[in-house]
Amino acid sequence: MPHISVFLTRNVADLAPVDPLLAAPVQSIHACAPREFPLSGLRAKAIISDYWYAADGNPENATIHIELHLIAGRDAGLCKRVAEA
Repeated sequence: MPHISVFLTRNVADLAPVDPLLAAPVQSIHACAPREFPLSGLRAKAIISDYWYAADGNPENATIHIELHLIAGRDAGLCKRVAEA
């Protein structure tokens, strides 16, 4: 079962709903491999950071970082398709 973690800064979460940020990768992964990854087995979570620092010091800069975790043993071709989805 793939797990998707979406890390974002508070200023992103304050600008737009978070649900679409979670739904988009779930739908993409399911669409590229529906048999291997049924919707009932996909999970996504948002981690919203109230504290962050951008290298230039501008607090208006925002960050979205998405991680996908798959268990070991998945076919390399499948992993590549999912990564490109």
